[in-house]
Amino acid sequence: LRLAMDAHTTLAFAAGTILDTKSGRVVELQQRTRAGVQIWSADDAQPDAAWPDWQFDQHDLQNGVQDIAVAVSVSRPVQTDVRRFLQGRSDIGHLVCSDLSIGAAQNAVLNGAHADMLAERLANYIKHCRSIRGGATPPQVHLFISAPYTFSFFLGRHVKLLKPVVVYEFDFDGERNNSYEPSLTMSGR
Repeated sequence: LRLAMDAHTTLAFAAGTILDTKSGRVVELQQRTRAGVQIWSADDAQPDAAWPDWQFDQHDLQNGVQDIAVAVSVSRPVQTDVRRFLQGRSDIGHLVCSDLSIGAAQNAVLNGAHADMLAERLANYIKHCRSIRGGATPPQVHLFISAPYTFSFFLGRHVKLLKPVVVYEFDFDGERNNSYEPSLTMSGR
């Protein structure tokens, strides 16, 4: 399949949930880059140890709640806006800041294989964070993502590791509150 999506994070993530890793489908995505439109897929390059990788920083919000917010800074840094959004909220007890080793940049993701690698590693890290939080039911994950839609698509393919999950979109146009709004909620396993 080849998908051409000029879409927000939420729609790309949702498409990935439909074509998840168990679907057996090879998916190509048209990704806009500074070099023009490119075709990215999970196998478009050999993985390289020199590719930018994740640096994770965890913060306990000291309220005893198990839900986890994950700030994903790939294209642009989101930590400041996410922290502002979390102020005064009592339903999220843990913040994971996910930053690339080179910092956020529009060209930080190099190709589809890199996007797929980053998505898989992030999903596995979130699964690990959940396991150490324990509890009878898994903590809900709240995703705040600034990344190419190809990354969001590949992250959505790992939805089984992420559920229950809420994806948020930032109000860039200032039509609501210049902050985050929940845009997709997926419950259960």
